[in-house]
Amino acid sequence: MLIIPLWYIGRYAKRPCLSETNIVYYSYEKQLVSFVYKDKITRTEKTETVSVDEFLKRLIRHIPEKNFRMIRHYLVLC
Repeated sequence: MLIIPLWYIGRYAKRPCLSETNIVYYSYEKQLVSFVYKDKITRTEKTETVSVDEFLKRLIRHIPEKNFRMIRHYLVLC
């Protein structure tokens, strides 16, 4: 059970959840955002289109709370 939390933390330790270059389409009139992501299971790139509200909800989940310390380095000690 220790491997899963370290794997999850390791994904966000050095890079953000979504970079600006992965947003491929934005429509103000239709209120849609399309972005590219890499599926961790199939290891393929996929494109997903969601509403702006849903996109912001997903993005806000990755903003740390006030006084939360971000991880800069982590090390597994034996």
